[in-house]
Amino acid sequence: YGKCDQLSPTFGKRGHDCKNSKLSVSQVNEIRSLLDAYNNRQIASMFSVSRHTISRIRRGMTHY
Repeated sequence: YGKCDQLSPTFGKRGHDCKNSKLSVSQVNEIRSLLDAYNNRQIASMFSVSRHTISRIRRGMTHY
């Protein structure tokens, strides 16, 4: 099944609930504490994730 298929085991899961997540809960909390001091590009390079991932954390769209 594809990524959008409802039969997929990761369908509807976001953030650390997904088994393929690169970030742990403690890392996400650390990222949130760094948001005021650094920009998305700098934080993304610190944690080896994309700027888009940091942006989604900043906007509260992922990683509860």
